[in-house]
Amino acid sequence: NDDWELISEGPFNEVWFNGMITVPPPARNTFGEPIDSSYLEGDTTKSFGFATFENTVVYRDYRVIFPRLRRSPPIPDPQPIQYIQFIIAELELPGVLISSDPFPTLSPAHFPSDYSTFFPSDPPTTVLSSVSPTVTPSPTVTPSAPPVSPSEPPTVSPNLSPTGSPSLFPTVSRENTPVASVIGLSTSLESVGCNPNVSLPTVVDTNLRDGKISDFWCFRNSTTFPQKLILTQNTPSRVTGIRVYASTEDPSNDPVNYSIEGRVDSSSSWVEISSGDFDSAWMSDTVVPQRNTLTPNPDIDSTRTEGDTSKSFGYANFQNDEWYLDYRVTFKRNRFDNGDEEYSEFVISELELPGYQGVASVIGPSTTLTSDGCNTNLGPNRGDSFLRDGQISDFACPLDQGAFPPELVLTQGDLSRVTGIRVYANTGPISAALLFTDPITYSIEGRIDRNDDWELISEGPFNEVWFNGMIT
Repeated sequence: NDDWELISEGPFNEVWFNGMITVPPPARNTFGEPIDSSYLEGDTTKSFGFATFENTVVYRDYRVIFPRLRRSPPIPDPQPIQYIQFIIAELELPGVLISSDPFPTLSPAHFPSDYSTFFPSDPPTTVLSSVSPTVTPSPTVTPSAPPVSPSEPPTVSPNLSPTGSPSLFPTVSRENTPVASVIGLSTSLESVGCNPNVSLPTVVDTNLRDGKISDFWCFRNSTTFPQKLILTQNTPSRVTGIRVYASTEDPSNDPVNYSIEGRVDSSSSWVEISSGDFDSAWMSDTVVPQRNTLTPNPDIDSTRTEGDTSKSFGYANFQNDEWYLDYRVTFKRNRFDNGDEEYSEFVISELELPGYQGVASVIGPSTTLTSDGCNTNLGPNRGDSFLRDGQISDFACPLDQGAFPPELVLTQGDLSRVTGIRVYANTGPISAALLFTDPITYSIEGRIDRNDDWELISEGPFNEVWFNGMIT
């Protein structure tokens, strides 16, 4: 129902544009070959024309027009002329996909807030020397990382993968929920280079990340050095550090140098997040860190910012703004090793990767609910718990004296950042009386504490399918 809005227009890149005019025509592609392209770059083994432009607006539909074609004889057309047909092998519109129906189905002008910060930074682009699209491309950006030395903090790798693909998990689209470690017992472990015949698989698989002092042994097999720990999981996360807890065994088996990499899915390349030495106290060869013990309390009590100070551990903190699904950790050197000396085993009692994880909802059973405009005389079970118990259980708000529309005030102890809102349909049965109780528009506000004014975060209709039910 919206009018079309111009995103960009102009010629394609110079080489493609000038083919048959000032340079040879572009090569022809071969039928049936797969295209291997990325967000930042087309398939360089194929022949293609491109234009890169800046756009920070979300759209659902696109309309593409090609006013001019290549001409033979090679005379540039000053004006578009009518042609009979155009033929291309593929059309690509590189950009950022947003999960299905996260926003109302409205024109960009109607969005309740500015989504320009949702997108990752503009990709590096090729700036044409004489011909450019109407919208000027962003200048080329070359990411770099500082060198590593023993006196410097661990290196932060560039945020782009070797193929130039940005993270599939833009930082601003995730809830920043701090956790002591993004890995746990639900994380799958593949230990590459560790000999599985030395100790039971259950010991190898759980002791690394069970939240307790319990030794994880990795005896090197004969083929791989350094050994690699590949940690795969179902939920993306953002790591900001690494900790290794001292074992109960020989300190010569303590790793003192690390490398951590991430990938957005199992088919993507590994990207280095950080590498370097652990903290200076852990690195000391003269004052060796204490050994951890199984008694009196093996449980590890840590946070995102601090390890368990009642335990002995080494750590490194680093800057990382990218979200990854899987991680690969490598320990390149042990205590007392010289240079590139290859060790035969390492032993630690726990690995922690502190950072952030997304959550399905920032509210839960511990969130306090007060309502203004709802009749609370129908029983607390219908008002206070069913709204946010993680189950399909009807929450009813019959109108009463007070605010209209009724207000649900949710207070909690921790700060959070919301990026959406969802309401689940009641249990029915399907009847006009119950269908007409579905809310189809919303308003959500936030405040830092009860003394602050409420600030509007977002308002508007829910997604199109929900909004138009029983209408269209």
